[in-house]
Order: sequence, then structure tokens, then C-alpha cells
Amino acid sequence: MGSLVDFNANCRKLQDLKDKFNSSIFIETGCFRGNSLGFAIGVNFQKFYSCDIDQEMVDYCLTSFNKDNLEIYNMTSTEFLDFLLP
Repeated sequence: MGSLVDFNANCRKLQDLKDKFNSSIFIETGCFRGNSLGFAIGVNFQKFYSCDIDQEMVDYCLTSFNKDNLEIYNMTSTEFLDFLLP
């Protein structure tokens, strides 16, 4: 999603995409400090998947969000997508 600066505007955009594609699942690669995850959580997806090659970022996001419906893996993007979307 790139750099997300304006929470309200980006939540509306993400909500529009969620509605347009009738999606209940949010998938991203590269969680870093969880900015995109924060927007997605604000839009109320039912399930969240992410990854990062830095275990410290994975741990940071898992601790920060502490949600049962969030899975974050310590993998490269290609490994993660191969694992998640066989």
C-alpha cells in the first residue's frame, strides 16, 4: 500500500476496495511497523495475514495488535505468498 499518512482517507479507500470485491480477508506482504495493518483493522476485515523478513517487526506487530484473527509470518514475500495462496 505504500506510505499511508491520512488515516481517514486511507480507511475510506480501503473500505471501498473491501466493499467492491466483497472481501473479508486482508493480505499484505511486509508489515514493518504495522501501519497498513492498523488501517485494515480499522476497516474490520475478518482475517488478517502479513509477513516480514525481520522477526523483530513480526513480533512488534503481533504484540501491538494482539488479535486472534491476525497471522504474521517471518518469511520473504514470495515464500509467504507461495505458502498462503497455493
